[in-house]
Amino acid sequence: MHHALAHSQHAKSYFLHRPNFRLHAPKRPLFIQYRFTSHFPCIRALNPKSLTEYDFRDISGRPSVRPLGNWTLRFRYAAEPSKLGSVNYPNQSTGFFYYWTHPDLSPTAGQLRFRLTPTNDPLLFESGSDLRKPNGIPWAIPVGRLFGLRDSPYAQMLLDDGLVSEDFIHSKYFRIYQKLRLGVHSVKENTNEDTVSEA
Repeated sequence: MHHALAHSQHAKSYFLHRPNFRLHAPKRPLFIQYRFTSHFPCIRALNPKSLTEYDFRDISGRPSVRPLGNWTLRFRYAAEPSKLGSVNYPNQSTGFFYYWTHPDLSPTAGQLRFRLTPTNDPLLFESGSDLRKPNGIPWAIPVGRLFGLRDSPYAQMLLDDGLVSEDFIHSKYFRIYQKLRLGVHSVKENTNEDTVSEA
């Protein structure tokens, strides 16, 4: 009887202290979690030096994307004039949204781009390549279109990431450039040639 009591106490101790394997079960990679949902969580950075695995996205086959959430501009891949529509993002479009600049160009040349990488490791950013449109040029959204004519979450993120300055955003030169970009956009919108939509 003493042996049976000891066995019972041992069993009770095991069930009280057994490891919870569910807590340690590996989670599905982020790109698998997000691929089949209707929207993505907001990315956290646009500076290539600040990217983390949580900024990795799989946009394959999507008609449009909203990197900063559902209430921001959505970006299409490319227009398809023959069908009065747009082309979905191609297969294997996995990687990171980032802000592109060039030291030899004006700050107004900045663009939102998408760097293709096979996994969510930010260290692969440098060896990756930019997503390109069907005509071979990089898929890109100009900074004037990112900010729009009203307050934009992109402006704050770019400021936080140290990619633009307050002086640049509020400069008269940038406002003129921005209006010119939006004027060109309004013409392109009527011919379905742009990649941006607010709908």
